[in-house]
Amino acid sequence: MNDNFKKILILIDTNVGGKGGAETHLWNLIGNLDQKRISVDVIYFDADELDHKILREQVQGVKYYRIPLRKIYSLSSVKYFIKIYKIMKSGDYDCVMSLFESSDIVTGVIARIAGIKKRISNRRDTGFRSSFKLRLMYRFVNKLFSDFIAVSEAVKSSIIEQGVMPSKIQVVYNSVDVDRFKDVGGKQVRSELGISEDTLVFGMVANLNPVKNHISVIEALSYLHKQGLQPHLILAGQGSLRTELETKVESLGLSSYIHFLGPRNDIENVLAATDVFILASLTEGLSNALLEAMAAKKAVIASCVGGNVEVIEDGISGILVSTEASSIASAMISLAQSEMLRNELGEKAFMRVKQRFSIDNMLKNYMSIFTSPLSSGVIKGQTVSSLSD
Repeated sequence: MNDNFKKILILIDTNVGGKGGAETHLWNLIGNLDQKRISVDVIYFDADELDHKILREQVQGVKYYRIPLRKIYSLSSVKYFIKIYKIMKSGDYDCVMSLFESSDIVTGVIARIAGIKKRISNRRDTGFRSSFKLRLMYRFVNKLFSDFIAVSEAVKSSIIEQGVMPSKIQVVYNSVDVDRFKDVGGKQVRSELGISEDTLVFGMVANLNPVKNHISVIEALSYLHKQGLQPHLILAGQGSLRTELETKVESLGLSSYIHFLGPRNDIENVLAATDVFILASLTEGLSNALLEAMAAKKAVIASCVGGNVEVIEDGISGILVSTEASSIASAMISLAQSEMLRNELGEKAFMRVKQRFSIDNMLKNYMSIFTSPLSSGVIKGQTVSSLSD
């Protein structure tokens, strides 16, 4: 076999907040890797969302192992640890990479025992969900990894705060396939919701959990209605806050203007039905939904947190705001009053993701990491992150 050919094993468990950007990222990655140079196998832990996605979008040449590992600290998990160890040991892998907390812990420990030297932890958020127990665990687990990938400089900073040396961390931004959003119409979604073509529509694509800050956006829309404007708001996503948010919407008298779509498999159509995209997160690693909205040529409003500030050039490719309802409302009013501004920001947003957050850029970075020596952090004289900056 070619000495440059590499075998990679990826472990992923379910995102605590539900199905989200990491799954999209995983498919962008494994679906586009050069299989003449890289072979990929995937272990996923008891993730029904991934089960369905694998059945729909299975990438040829990739082997999938479903491990129903629910509680990694229980005695019942030992048999699954042994199974994972046997996969790692027999697979002759050059590298193993994990996504999310449980797979980080399993990968760090078992891959080391299995003798896989290149162990990569792929970090996708700033650790906002971490409990005190998990933070202590990471202090130990981090020492078991040879390399780290961060999806933004903000995430890199959070890893450094955990005691990891900066030289071990490489920033590789998420990517988006801009062709996926080409020539997509939103008439079907508007018709489904009873929204006329000339009505202004704001949209959010995010799991309904506290960190995404839907409540501030709902309050901001209420302010616009009090000012005599009557835009609609589309909320695509699922989560624990749905009942609470629906109650809030009803109390504000906005039930006819705010639409809860639940989980959708046609995000291209949902985005096409909107005029402005909003991402109001309290914290953010690097949002795939934000990149998708920009690829759809939508004017975007994003909170000035985490990786958002690395994606958006304020006033050029979008508008950065605070997480407060008043700040979000101010940007919404500006865009509601100017179709020209919406179009201009949308075009600039599209050009930015096309140039800086392409799948080709991401693949080059990952290929270099997978094939380079441990913790090199350098590609042809450049840091990995500089390729996307």
